[in-house]
Amino acid sequence: MLLRVIGQQLATHSTFAATMVLGAIMEAAGSVCFAVVVLATLLPGLRRGDPTPWFFCAGAVWFETQAMLGAWWVTDAALAGSPALPPVHDGLLVTLQLFGFVLFFILGVGVRTFPVFFAVSRPGMRALAVPYALCQIGVACALLATLLRVTTSVEASTLAGFGSVSLGIGLFWVTARTGWWRAPSRLRPASRPFALPLQIALAWLSTAALALVGMGITGLFTQSLPPASQVDAVRHIVAVGVVLTTIVAMGQLVLPEFASERFSGAQSAWRGIALGVLLAVATVLRGGSRWWDQSLPPLGVNIAMAAGGVIGMAVMATFAVLYVRGLRQHRALLARFAAMTEGGGSWALTPVTPRPSDPEP
Repeated sequence: MLLRVIGQQLATHSTFAATMVLGAIMEAAGSVCFAVVVLATLLPGLRRGDPTPWFFCAGAVWFETQAMLGAWWVTDAALAGSPALPPVHDGLLVTLQLFGFVLFFILGVGVRTFPVFFAVSRPGMRALAVPYALCQIGVACALLATLLRVTTSVEASTLAGFGSVSLGIGLFWVTARTGWWRAPSRLRPASRPFALPLQIALAWLSTAALALVGMGITGLFTQSLPPASQVDAVRHIVAVGVVLTTIVAMGQLVLPEFASERFSGAQSAWRGIALGVLLAVATVLRGGSRWWDQSLPPLGVNIAMAAGGVIGMAVMATFAVLYVRGLRQHRALLARFAAMTEGGGSWALTPVTPRPSDPEP
């Protein structure tokens, strides 16, 4: 990443162009190592029919695919003395990164964990086989349609439209199986406010899925590709509304540093609600301004995009500050427990009798 960032800024010079290519090749090599480790580790889970390994393995394969394509296209750009990829190439890489890699890892965690939060039955691979296949077909169609455009100059609008509909239906179907609209009754009361950003993220994922279906159906009827602004709007919804919001939500729910704050009573419930709402506003500003790009004045679009970016950065800065504070409190709490143990003291925990419906540890 460092070589890529340094080289791409000055790729018109041959030395820096070579640095950019080297960075892309190293990224591709790293993606191969990652995919091999993931596939080898999760092979037993694939045989058992657990859906989580299936989503993780698909994400690893798509991550490797985009890295290989990126290395190829970055090399071509370097030979041409260009510091940037053509929009069609760049758009496909972003699609594979967001929909093929990141979302499949989020859904892999989600189909195992989120139903527990919202007190619904955890789906098995048999129940998710059809939407899983639809998601893979959708990403594959996006890949093939773009490669046809790049190599033959054929728009392949039918293939792209079919892929968009397939991916949208698959994502909506899988998201619906998490029960995200229900109250997080299986979480402890102190943790429930922090489930709100997660519910917002899953609501945005459902919104993005419906937008993909709508764009795909329109493209099939009109035999044309969707407007670039609408495609970009969906990417912003996924990047900010789904990926970033899920990171903030799950970080507050599962990181030990934040759990220690809840244990000591130092964590305020407003945090989960406020960060979730702010990221929802940032998603509206960025995704909405791009979706209605043709109907809004250019200055208004630029202001909305910039405002959404500032809000997103402010949320991440707040999250970082809160994490550092939580890290200090976590270490202090562990030191206190260690001192109690060394001094012969004890602290009691109320035993909890598991119910038959509780998930296995």
